[in-house]
Amino acid sequence: MSATQKLSLTNHVATASSVTGSTAAAGYPATNIKDGTRPRLTWRSTVTTASTLVIDLGSSKLNELIVLGDANFPNVSFQFDNDSGFGGGDVFDTGTQVMQFNEWAGRWFVTHAMLVTQTKRWLRLTMPSQTPVHNEAFFELGYFWSGPLTAIPDGLFEAGSIRPETVRPRNDRRGLGEGLSRLRTGPSFARLHGRRMAEADPTGDLLAGTRAWQTLEREWWDAPSQAGAFWLNEGSPAEAGVFRLLEQEEWSLADVVKSTSGFTLEEFIRGE
Repeated sequence: MSATQKLSLTNHVATASSVTGSTAAAGYPATNIKDGTRPRLTWRSTVTTASTLVIDLGSSKLNELIVLGDANFPNVSFQFDNDSGFGGGDVFDTGTQVMQFNEWAGRWFVTHAMLVTQTKRWLRLTMPSQTPVHNEAFFELGYFWSGPLTAIPDGLFEAGSIRPETVRPRNDRRGLGEGLSRLRTGPSFARLHGRRMAEADPTGDLLAGTRAWQTLEREWWDAPSQAGAFWLNEGSPAEAGVFRLLEQEEWSLADVVKSTSGFTLEEFIRGE
């Protein structure tokens, strides 16, 4: 199953030299889309007609995975070029991508893996004239992640082991002589629970698989804010987000050539 999953631990947009929107509402600048760990800190346009976000990465950089989170517009396309005017002969256009609703997170996402990787300096999001998903008078976007893929060891999730969880932060309070009162304290977010697998290498060394996992763990924890863009299911553009790696179980021996360990990914949902 791991062949359908994608991970990126480097977001070039986060370190971009500039991010410019064709319009931006007061208090919602285009630069807000740089931080994938703060999806509620958004960019907003002032119109719902054709709009763009243009990103200067500062130099040509490898782009293999795109994740857009917390958007309210149904359709978008991406262009990559080494010409700021996107008029060069090597401009690449993904064509129209359709936002989809993520049931775990309760928000709209689109994810795109490049069939042809793009090493370019300039990125552009193009939103055609359209009606936002809740009929707002503006377009809105929480974050834009674009970066290279990170290698995932075989067996990221054992088949059938994935358990998505929707977390709804709340406080339960009881007043004197009153019933239980449940207060919502923040937006919902997703956790993914599952079991990963490590298999022995051709020499029979079972530790080879666990060492590969330890290497990935260190890379994830060393990433800025310990954040990674993770796409669970390549067949569904909505099943993605920016996650951190949480607690993990000790490895247990499943048989003489395989061991397993439970682990959890948690979506970033820091506020404004």
